[in-house]
Amino acid sequence: VRNANDYTLQMSDRGEVKAQQAFSGSEVWLRMDCDFTTDTARFYYSTDGQVFTPFGSPFHMIFSMDHFTGNKFAIFNYATRQAGGYVDIDSFEVTMGEREEARSIPLADPFILLEDGVYYAYGTHAPDGIEVYASTDLESWHLENLALAKENTIGSRWFWAPEVYRHNGMFYMFYSADEHLYVATSKSPTGPFSQMGGLLLQDIIGDEKCIDSSVFFDDDGRAYLYFVRFTDGNYIWMCDLDESLRPVKGTLRPCLGVSQPWEQHAARVTEGPFVVKHRGVYYLTYSANDYQSQDYGVGYATATSPHGEWKKSDDNPILSHHQGRYGTGHHSFFTDKKGQLRIVYHAHHSATQIHPRMMYVGTARFDKGKIGILR
Repeated sequence: VRNANDYTLQMSDRGEVKAQQAFSGSEVWLRMDCDFTTDTARFYYSTDGQVFTPFGSPFHMIFSMDHFTGNKFAIFNYATRQAGGYVDIDSFEVTMGEREEARSIPLADPFILLEDGVYYAYGTHAPDGIEVYASTDLESWHLENLALAKENTIGSRWFWAPEVYRHNGMFYMFYSADEHLYVATSKSPTGPFSQMGGLLLQDIIGDEKCIDSSVFFDDDGRAYLYFVRFTDGNYIWMCDLDESLRPVKGTLRPCLGVSQPWEQHAARVTEGPFVVKHRGVYYLTYSANDYQSQDYGVGYATATSPHGEWKKSDDNPILSHHQGRYGTGHHSFFTDKKGQLRIVYHAHHSATQIHPRMMYVGTARFDKGKIGILR
């Protein structure tokens, strides 16, 4: 749809708009991937012809022309001046066989879940939900679909920093949208996820804005939520969670904010909290500086309780300009199939371009009570 010099890509079903994305410029690339084992089509768009973003929800294809055999393809060019101009189809390619694999994927604020021998990566990227990629080796990745689509949540934009956990036979996705925190559930790590309840912290802080939720499960099964409030810049807080992973009233506590010199290069930001435990010590890892800064990096603080008090390490930052990259941060940790501690984080696209931020997987270890990033 064209309005003056602005364009909006729309997906509609029987006249009802199901998804839309605004963009500048008069060129857009569209892609449709068809899986004829499940008769499912998935749609993507790109503004540069290189990086494709999922668009809308998967579509179940129904074929009623029984006199045709084999797989069916059709492409229609339907456009009017009123709808936004003409459409030129430059190419139409059908690829059979193995699905497309990628070694670099455009996910910021990444999180990796290992489930039944498969690594699932979630992160910030899609404008209309949360994407999920899958891999068996942490090297080659393929895009599964939108694990969480916008129509399955009351959030309208800014789908950020998802984390997914298996709990009591269900998968729980904690994420932020419109700078508020939500939880969605699914029976599968690939979704579809649907929002559960309203604002996650309604009973704790009302409708106050907050971002970057992360759940830590202690050895005794108790769960704790760490997140960011805008109380002194971006400041990390926490609360207890009950058995159903809902916040417990009266347990809200501050954790940490900007204090060390390395954190003060750009804005007042401590965000992206993630807690790990090693030999009875709790490590609250976090990112500092504005994400747009090339000095965005990762530090940590320690405590003897998940409630704190937290003491920052003198070795901070532990991840900064890692392997010559810029803006390295908003990470999470996970254990791979071999039992090795791994870190996943994002970095700027290049030295001169922030977006799309790219996901990287490294190796970490504890050494004499300190966290080190090996590669």
